[in-house]
Amino acid sequence: MKDSFKKAIKYTIPIALSYIFLGIAFGISLSYTGQGVLYSFLSSTFVFAGSLQFMLVEFITESTPYYVVALMTIVVNARYAVYGLSFSEHYKDIPWYKKWYYVYTLSDETYSILVATALPIKKKNHVYEFFVHNLNHIYWIIGCVLGSLIGKLNFNFEGIDFIMVALFVTVVVDQLRGSNSKIPAIIAICSSILFLIFLGDYFIMPSLVLTITLLFMFRNKIEPKEKTKNDISC
Repeated sequence: MKDSFKKAIKYTIPIALSYIFLGIAFGISLSYTGQGVLYSFLSSTFVFAGSLQFMLVEFITESTPYYVVALMTIVVNARYAVYGLSFSEHYKDIPWYKKWYYVYTLSDETYSILVATALPIKKKNHVYEFFVHNLNHIYWIIGCVLGSLIGKLNFNFEGIDFIMVALFVTVVVDQLRGSNSKIPAIIAICSSILFLIFLGDYFIMPSLVLTITLLFMFRNKIEPKEKTKNDISC
């Protein structure tokens, strides 16, 4: 167990740096809505969805209807279903209550670490995998709570919420650099601009629906390019 914990610490330290600083930004943003440290702790513990938690700040501020919150949660976090399916065979021999925790804490970063260090299936180490899930969860909670505490100080943190915009821009640029096909990015940008012009602040949901629909329609044009690149790199 000790060796597994050390290994998990080694591979999750970079995640700790990003989670804690992003969590601080979330905690500060949440404090502007009038919510305290307890709310930040509970949301980071029982929601644990970075981008969705930043959206939660807007939901609270604008008193967003519950059905919109539910739909946005499904759309934004739909990718985790794919992550979970890829690990279904790997985790079939662990107790159900651990599976629930693994499903709940399977973030993008946790998935990336486990794919890189825990697979193939024949090299199972469920103790190490648990620590990866748990440590990343703890890093996020620490960051969010720290952010709420910092938000109580009499400093001007105006613009701190831009950190999420910067993060998504970085992710998009990185995806563009690593992808042969620019079609997904073009579709997403155009649909967002279109609905932003006509619907203003309510553009997110319809633009996501249109983007997903068009991606399915142009799937045959996108996948061959991606497969060709992967075959060459192999």
